[in-house]
Amino acid sequence: MNTLNTYRSLKQRRHVRLVFFVILGLGLLMSGCGSDADRLPKMGVAPDFTLEDVTGKPYQFHQDAGKVRLLSFIYTTCPTECPAMTHWMLVVQKELKAKGIGPDQVQFYSITFDPEVDTPEVMEDFIHRFKYQDEPIDEDYWRLLRGSVEATRQVAQDFHLLVQPLDDGTFIHSDKVILVDKEGEIRYLYNGSNLPVEDVIRDMSALVK
Repeated sequence: MNTLNTYRSLKQRRHVRLVFFVILGLGLLMSGCGSDADRLPKMGVAPDFTLEDVTGKPYQFHQDAGKVRLLSFIYTTCPTECPAMTHWMLVVQKELKAKGIGPDQVQFYSITFDPEVDTPEVMEDFIHRFKYQDEPIDEDYWRLLRGSVEATRQVAQDFHLLVQPLDDGTFIHSDKVILVDKEGEIRYLYNGSNLPVEDVIRDMSALVK
């Protein structure tokens, strides 16, 4: 009797384990059925703003509605985070271009919060220091934006990013890179100084569709 009961108990346990793994497998399969875009939460509408490009022409953020957008806030004398962010964003830009995704579909932004130092010429010089596979940025994909100190820092504040000037001319600042979809919804905040390039390429490609 004990042997029979033991056999039945083992059989029941195997059955329970089998059911568990079947349910788990179905759950994983179903979670994979959604698109990459579906897994990016909508985090609120991105604030609209007006700044200037490096030619001095006014630029309003909603002009690029219909494009998937990737924004960074920088200053050109930054010793660490800003060069890293810019480099990794360039890698993303080049890889998207290689996939056939054009500047009519995606847009990249470098917005300075130190416009007193970052003149248009300084910003142009800064951005052209960066190369990926010996190629510089494609200017059609990229907007370099600036404005008054008050205006640019207000834009950063509207995106809930920290910008704190220090006495030595450097800044304590957020290194977040912001993903905005075609409808103007914020979809993700990435760690910019260690940007997960493959994730960003996947996410932007999904939102383009």
